[in-house]
Amino acid sequence: MRDRIVLSSVLLLLASGCSATPAAGVASVWIPVPTATGIRPGMHLSPSTPVAVDPELSGFDGWPLVFDVVAAPPGTPCTIELTRDGVSLATLRGTTSASSCEATWSARAADGSRLPSGPVTVTATLSGASNETLTSASGELALVRVGVTTLELGGDAGARQPLLYRATAGQRDGFFEVGVAHPVFSMGPSSTESGGTALALADGSPRAVPAIWEDLLSPPLDPGTRDGVSASQYSLPAAYVAGSEPSLTTRTSTSDAMPAAIELRLVPPPDLAIEGDDAVRDGGMITLATLGSPVPAVDRYDVTWAFSFEARPVGGEWQPMPGTFPIGVRIYGLAGVPVFGYATLPHRTWVDVIDRITGWIDGTATTPSETAALLVQHIYEDTNLRYDTASGASFYTDYPGRGFESAVFSMQDYEERANGRIVNCSDAASILSSYGSMAGVDLRYHILTSRFGLSVGFDLNFIRAIGMPAFDDTPFDSGRGGFRYHAIVGTPDNRTWDATLALDGDANPAASPFEMLLAQSLAPDRYLGALSSEAANIRTDLDEKVRIQ
Repeated sequence: MRDRIVLSSVLLLLASGCSATPAAGVASVWIPVPTATGIRPGMHLSPSTPVAVDPELSGFDGWPLVFDVVAAPPGTPCTIELTRDGVSLATLRGTTSASSCEATWSARAADGSRLPSGPVTVTATLSGASNETLTSASGELALVRVGVTTLELGGDAGARQPLLYRATAGQRDGFFEVGVAHPVFSMGPSSTESGGTALALADGSPRAVPAIWEDLLSPPLDPGTRDGVSASQYSLPAAYVAGSEPSLTTRTSTSDAMPAAIELRLVPPPDLAIEGDDAVRDGGMITLATLGSPVPAVDRYDVTWAFSFEARPVGGEWQPMPGTFPIGVRIYGLAGVPVFGYATLPHRTWVDVIDRITGWIDGTATTPSETAALLVQHIYEDTNLRYDTASGASFYTDYPGRGFESAVFSMQDYEERANGRIVNCSDAASILSSYGSMAGVDLRYHILTSRFGLSVGFDLNFIRAIGMPAFDDTPFDSGRGGFRYHAIVGTPDNRTWDATLALDGDANPAASPFEMLLAQSLAPDRYLGALSSEAANIRTDLDEKVRIQ
């Protein structure tokens, strides 16, 4: 009597409705079938099974294939087979429980090679004690290739700043500017490739995701482009004023074999938010905002944005795709907008210089004043420079006129130490002013002379010149104890900065003992009083930016 009631209920279900053709990833509705000994198990593809995967995504550890089961005793044998166009790709022994049959597939061929993108049919079969089929169910899935192939960084006007490589392909004056509109990340075929795609090489193997470019002098090269620089496979640095919140624009790519019945969407990492459409299409653009600044201070930040994806059958539920697509980008945080007195190249922030500066500062400064103070300290302490005690002559700075106007700093020579490590005050002022300009600090060189003329000069209290082991009031080999002139650096707020020397900062700078005082944001009278006993006779001329070459 009980079996008759169950059978009547089943017949009522069969006669009570109809169904449309199931979408991709959804098997036909199953109905338990009564037998003489009870109800035959039922099964269908679980909504938790990802309908699409890309085994080339980082961290992909297999395709979880789950079928929901009803009325199957635990331990019932279960087999899951993957096929394409009737050809078997893999046969897996499933793990069964009272509610599921599960297996994990590598999504690769038996030899470990990548399978071409395209649809995959998955079929699960429950077997009885005599190996008879109790029930089976199928679903349509897909192998895809998906990724982010271009990343542009934008934001508020004036936030992103251009960067300059100064020796492209090792060539002196080989300037290459990474402008504010230049994508920071791109992957795709080089100019000499044929048959490849943005995500795959011509033979179908995955294209490597570009790592952060580590060469500080030259961008990656491609001899087939007009300028010899790669336009398709790179991760180049960007520079932003500290505290900026860049916007991102990504270009996504999918395999040509992407089934029309499956949709993909981008899932951003926690520090990004999608603005607008999140649909992943081949060549489609997605805009994102940063949730907080990735460059909170003056520092070098190697940021990794690990994008992930979700898939669904059209109109179905979204399911996470295993793995991520990580993109690494280097962003330099600046103290402010770089301040140069000239618009021509190479008056930009040099990649190798800002890398050194941010390494010095290491996130301990956010303002121009804090940055300038640390520049003074590190130039004075960490550059292995030594003051010219023979004559105080400049080695990297030239004054092309009759006076001190329009100073020219041979910065490339200096960076290569082409003239050695001996410097004078003009060189130290040029270094400090140029480094400050590149980091976003407005540092201008001034010239100190005696109001009675260059031939008279002014005397010195005890100073410790750059690279010298001790304080001395007669720092020159000749025993001379004065300067004809002295180059320093000033800021618009009338503060004094000097990387050439340390002052005696105690109450009596003309005698021992000595208290080390670096010239970091000193008021002019404080600086001059510590520098010379003739401070009242010192005049300050010029307020200029050095021209670099």
